[in-house]
Amino acid sequence: MIFPEKFPENQKYDNSKEKLFYYRFLKELPEDWDVFYSFKFINPGLPIRELDYIILCPLGIFIIELKNAKFRVNQGKWLIYDSRERRWKEHKKNQYSGPVEQVETAVSMFKEFLTYNNHLISPVEPDSISGGVFLNKNEVGQVYKKTYGRDYLVFHKELEERSLLDILSDLQDRLKCHPPTKLQREKVKQIILLNGNYYPGFQVRRNIQQRILYALTSEQMKIVDGIKEHPRLLISGVVGSGKSLMAQHSVEVGIKNNWKMLFLCSSDFLAERMKTNFPDEPNLEVSTFYNFLFTGGNSDFYDMIIIDESQNIISGDFSLMLDRKLKSGLLNGKWVIFMDSEQRVSEFQSGFLRSFADIPHEKFFLSSNIRNPSEIYSVALALGGKRMMDTSVPDALNVKFVKYYTAIEARLKLFDLVDYGVKQLRLLPDEIVILSPHTFDKTVEIQNLSDLVSGNNNPERYELAVSKDGVQPEGKILVSTINEYQGLEASFVILTGITSLEDENLRTEYYIALTRSNYIAGILYSETQTEKMQEIFRF
Repeated sequence: MIFPEKFPENQKYDNSKEKLFYYRFLKELPEDWDVFYSFKFINPGLPIRELDYIILCPLGIFIIELKNAKFRVNQGKWLIYDSRERRWKEHKKNQYSGPVEQVETAVSMFKEFLTYNNHLISPVEPDSISGGVFLNKNEVGQVYKKTYGRDYLVFHKELEERSLLDILSDLQDRLKCHPPTKLQREKVKQIILLNGNYYPGFQVRRNIQQRILYALTSEQMKIVDGIKEHPRLLISGVVGSGKSLMAQHSVEVGIKNNWKMLFLCSSDFLAERMKTNFPDEPNLEVSTFYNFLFTGGNSDFYDMIIIDESQNIISGDFSLMLDRKLKSGLLNGKWVIFMDSEQRVSEFQSGFLRSFADIPHEKFFLSSNIRNPSEIYSVALALGGKRMMDTSVPDALNVKFVKYYTAIEARLKLFDLVDYGVKQLRLLPDEIVILSPHTFDKTVEIQNLSDLVSGNNNPERYELAVSKDGVQPEGKILVSTINEYQGLEASFVILTGITSLEDENLRTEYYIALTRSNYIAGILYSETQTEKMQEIFRF
């Protein structure tokens, strides 16, 4: 199979002979081999680069660079003949000098690309990937036999007289290319299609995801009915299962019944989000756990109390306050409590939740993650040290791992990720959030925020805003601690501040951060953490 399925129509002239070889590959190679034409590296942390052809086949994985100009080697330097100026010039680009170095750097970058998009584990043996240079204007005697990298070269007469299948077979023998398994080739194909420049485009994939995100599951439909039928509900579920959506639906039920409601949650962000969803609703009071504990709410009594992220309540006195504020008390009044089943040991471990154990109520469990794409969820679970679970959301992209060596480079790489989100994925800045388990002044990739925004680290001058009172300013990229951002989600989550891969509490925070993403996630990590990361992600 060849990608794209048709040769681009905008290329009217075939001076490079790329169209000729596109159709030769299509005609001469077996149908179950995969050919990718004009592959572009679209990946944060890697330079922009285009490869002429990638061949995935039982012989190996070949990067093919096609040259339709005359070359020669003079004192170890590759020269190219400029037909317009009618003279020989040194063949030198920003990333390489000469066709041999071109294909070697292409192979090296492609290996990095695969590793970065496969949670730092190469999907194939390193020697399964090799390359070749098709010199369509050179004959075999025009390049010395002792020229470095001559085994990569395929000359005009051979290209004209032999089949491409035979040529690739010879390349495998000369370069000692290790045959990849079918499973390995399928994995490489998936990575290329998800992260390359082929259709469907990023926006098309995102639209498919969003249709899944907004469609209620059968489990959620049962809860919708349960909220209407039962006065007291305890709803638990895995991360990303739609608990906050059900909490919002509980509010809608209360509004229809003209009930005075108190909605309690763990953070200012969640509180502001709920206020935004129900502006100027007279029967709804929204408060954080902290504020309610110290103020007791604005009303004497509430008809219904809704609590989101209840696993974060650690005070046993909290239930006593609720009992006094709820009409008919907790035993006979109306309440709906939501909790994350993956962030506690048992349902009633805290003093607060234990107080509900003997109160008659209905229980519901949401078992399916419908927020996080499969790749993000798998990486989050592994990084958090949790057991593997499934999600029904298809991948739009692989998780983007970006490595840095120094604090200065870390800030540059951070904006590589931001730039990728804005320019390649066409996200708005306020669809991106940078999360850390630490405050920004203690996060090496961020530290002095004003210097970060105004310095050379940020050539595009993106505006960043530190989380404050749960509000994300329009048009700005949010910088927040993971704890403050619990219960919320973003299109693009960039995880920073990875200081330990041994501390279980920190690993849980990394897990929480990544599961805030409903589209794409990036992980910025120090080179010193590479081996431990690879150990974690061998799942």
